[in-house]
Amino acid sequence: MPRLGRFEYVHIVPVLRRYPMLALALLLATPLTAAVAPSLQPSKPSPWQVGAIVTWTATPAAGAADAFWYRFRARRVGSPFRVWKDFGPDNTFEWTESEHPGSFEIEVAARDRVTGAVSTARAGYTLLTNTNGDQPAILETSHPLVLLFSAQPCAPGSRMKVRFQSADGVTQDTPYKNCAPGLSMNFYLAGLRAQTEYFAYAIVDDGEAFDSGPVLSHTTGPVTADLPVTTILKPAPLDTPEPVILQENVFASQLATDLAGRVIWYYPSAPLAFMTRPAGNGTFFGIQQDPRGNPWNQVLREFNLIGLAIRETNAGRVNEQLSALGKRSINAFHHDALQLPDGNIAVIGGVEQILTGVQGPAAVDVLGDMVIVLDPNLNVVWSWDAFDHLDPHRLATLGEQCLPNACPPLQLAATANDWTHANAIEAAPDGNLLVSFRNQDWVVKINYDSGEGNGDILWKLGSGGDFQLTPSTPTSWFSHQHDPRFEPFSTDRLMILDNGNFRRDTDPNAASRGQVYQLDEAAKTATLVVNDNLGLYSLAVGSTEKLSNGNYWFDAGFLPDASGISGEFNTGGSSIFTVRTAAPVYRSYRLADMYSPVRGTR
Repeated sequence: MPRLGRFEYVHIVPVLRRYPMLALALLLATPLTAAVAPSLQPSKPSPWQVGAIVTWTATPAAGAADAFWYRFRARRVGSPFRVWKDFGPDNTFEWTESEHPGSFEIEVAARDRVTGAVSTARAGYTLLTNTNGDQPAILETSHPLVLLFSAQPCAPGSRMKVRFQSADGVTQDTPYKNCAPGLSMNFYLAGLRAQTEYFAYAIVDDGEAFDSGPVLSHTTGPVTADLPVTTILKPAPLDTPEPVILQENVFASQLATDLAGRVIWYYPSAPLAFMTRPAGNGTFFGIQQDPRGNPWNQVLREFNLIGLAIRETNAGRVNEQLSALGKRSINAFHHDALQLPDGNIAVIGGVEQILTGVQGPAAVDVLGDMVIVLDPNLNVVWSWDAFDHLDPHRLATLGEQCLPNACPPLQLAATANDWTHANAIEAAPDGNLLVSFRNQDWVVKINYDSGEGNGDILWKLGSGGDFQLTPSTPTSWFSHQHDPRFEPFSTDRLMILDNGNFRRDTDPNAASRGQVYQLDEAAKTATLVVNDNLGLYSLAVGSTEKLSNGNYWFDAGFLPDASGISGEFNTGGSSIFTVRTAAPVYRSYRLADMYSPVRGTR
């Protein structure tokens, strides 16, 4: 890359400062070249069967592997490339294609960590069908509780799904997929119990009739992972809906069970720091933290049902883009990531500032938060920094400081004031964002405006905020809350898990609560319409959900014995179904199946 002369430097730098998006565009688009491209080798020779996991290894033409950052992209030939794994330290990349066979292209870009020079290499790869003539097939995957069903091609304009059933009659369906001309159809079968025989067949809908294919059977393997024990404390009523319980545990493997507590899925690798939200279509978001603090090892990923990352970036790569935009850096991702209605991804990152005379007379490391929005190719397209919009003189309501495993890895000091502690993002019906700040006891609405907003705070909900509460009693407001979410099909009923730490600080018998607030944003009034006493005190974590039968599912996720208890509460506020997990449960969601998002997700 040519160096700027003095004239160009003097004139271009003020322009880039004034137009930070131009700076980012130059960072992403400037063609840097290196002398020799790296090599790119697959773990399995081409061609191979569709659905197989292929590990690609990039080897620099010169120099050590750890002297470069690597980005991996892939595409079906004739389609645009998509980033699977953005620039980071790993020179390997696990890839699979489970939709259709065909011809594909894999690309690696290797960027010299010192010079910034980039070289690329591409390799073609062919995936073959698993079907034999007119016969479908069932194959095992890398996950013992997930199978791959491969069916023959179906007519264009039609659609196909797979129905699978256990011998005891539990029936599930995959989502429909549109038929692709001349290409076999492939489906993950998930939500399966271990060592159980399943029968499966394809169903084709041509718009006029349904055609069922041959029935195949397969028996799942055993669970080999160390999973926390699930105990049913109060059995589910026979008519209760949403038969899958997704337990997004912390400090233990994330898993899903049926309503009887039997494991039907689990995250197959080392437990994530946070499993955040199901994205739908059988993918999920997760966050991995490195306690040693290296930003390049703080990972955000979207992964599929077999646990394979299909989209991944890291804080180091995001910080490069934030720097080009004139923004502060983050130390790690934490607590929440979700897909927004516009297809972009919102995630929370930690931001540190050394402040003097703000949260005490001396200099102190203050930990705040940033909301970062990424496009589907993991480019930063919008951000919001608490230090720019909230008053840092307003201390954490209980004076919290960072404890081990309670904050993202710190960069500036050994400890920090845990000022905001953001723990959730919610897409509001009007295109803006809600952010839950646990240590401020506030849910804040931010002007996002579907990516066009300026980040102004529109309102603050909670004690000392902008709303008048009815009934107005000293203990009505939530504190140290989690998972504010609008009820399905509602624009004004907001569910909140009230952990109740502020009440507990003065009342040792105070319990956590599941709450619903009716909001009038114009009048700035909030009416507490549901206030279910959970009968338990969850000092942290938790979640909320309204089920399709009108009942609520609340998670008291961190009890004094480090277990979590989730329960279904009827409209009268009575618990009718409870489940205990022998680990803290960050969030617990009831799902229609392993392919669906949480009910009411926008």
